[in-house]
Amino acid sequence: MGYSSWNDCGSMRNNGPTGWCWDTESHIHKVTEYFISSGLAKLGYVRINIDEGWLKGRDNVTGKMVEDFDKFPSGMKALGDWITQHDTFAGSGEKMHYGLYSCRGTKQCGSKTYGAVGSYGHEAADVDWMVAAGADYLKIDSCDATNYTHAGSFAQYAEYRDAMNATGKQVWFSLCGWHHWYSPPDPSIGYKGGASLGNSWRTGGDGQTWTDLTGNMNIQAAVASYNGPGGWSDPDLLTGPEVYIGGQSDEQARAQFTMWSLFPANLLISQNVLAWTPYALETYSNKELIAINQDKLASPAKRIVGGDLAFPCHPTTTTTTTTHHPAGGAGGGGGGGGKTAGVHAVPCNSTNVWGRQLSGGKFALGFVNNGGSAAHITCDGTCFGALNISSSVSALKVRDLWAHADVATLKRPFTFTAAVNGSGFAAAYTLTPLSL
Repeated sequence: MGYSSWNDCGSMRNNGPTGWCWDTESHIHKVTEYFISSGLAKLGYVRINIDEGWLKGRDNVTGKMVEDFDKFPSGMKALGDWITQHDTFAGSGEKMHYGLYSCRGTKQCGSKTYGAVGSYGHEAADVDWMVAAGADYLKIDSCDATNYTHAGSFAQYAEYRDAMNATGKQVWFSLCGWHHWYSPPDPSIGYKGGASLGNSWRTGGDGQTWTDLTGNMNIQAAVASYNGPGGWSDPDLLTGPEVYIGGQSDEQARAQFTMWSLFPANLLISQNVLAWTPYALETYSNKELIAINQDKLASPAKRIVGGDLAFPCHPTTTTTTTTHHPAGGAGGGGGGGGKTAGVHAVPCNSTNVWGRQLSGGKFALGFVNNGGSAAHITCDGTCFGALNISSSVSALKVRDLWAHADVATLKRPFTFTAAVNGSGFAAAYTLTPLSL
């Protein structure tokens, strides 16, 4: 949990000296102070991760990393020292944490505009440099890699894993390979699954819009069973409406946070928190959803109603069909073709229900609506059956995690319907067994 600079500052300097990231180091100072003063750090958002844009090149003699001193005039170690000297809140005794970024390729992802090098051929040395600078979180991207096969990708990322382990320090390894196939084992090449490689692994592309994030949710449904303590699939950063690249509505940002808490997934806020709204702060400060994200049972959520979501989702569409006629047939003349318009039903799923076991015998339900209008979404008997609730449980107390209120008591046979707004909205509830 914490902050990532990618969707906030990225490789750019936000179009000139008036941009908030022109002096990136100063901006990161202000972001760190905001996470503490706003109470976000007290809720668990303790990581300040500097994404692409800090590494400019290499020393011509030693080959060591050289930071971009225009953006970070004090250097990365000094920045790390500054961040990690701050308490998460007064009297906590816990310090803020610091993360850095590199890429397994020869160049970083923003190389066309930024021209930054990657870590290919310098894997162990670069890990040592970043850890020495104070980073206990390393994100390694995959742009301009020399090998994108399964075996090649796994082997290259394993070099970073081994280098981090060799430091003797606890480092969170976030590998950013953008593929679902990092999650499952592959016995044919001796791969034991994502948790054998890193602590989190990106399963899809950048989630800049709700359409992108919907796709990442669909991937999450397919790979969730491979998650567990120490190793988590990563459906991407928490992208809000106030970002430099991309964006979504406030409601969609809240829906993303809802589902990422339920999955559970990393909660890394990647937007300009210094310019966001009270609604955004309220969204990411939801203690009840954070508690679900951090639940000690650490069981993954499963999609138990509905299939792959689409956005936007339209139940029907008008298509134009070309009909070919044989010579002398209905087309007349010497044959040819004609065009006829018709309305054809297109498979399109706009709603989901996700479920998850929690510690203390509780359960969580999440409802998603990608349709164009509000909908009533039901978790029926089959849906509840997928939660594997003990037959000894005769009643469930339902709590709305956004209303922060108990809203119903269910008795067997269990069924529950949630009214969920459309166009990318989500609702979440906890179910607590009762003794009646």
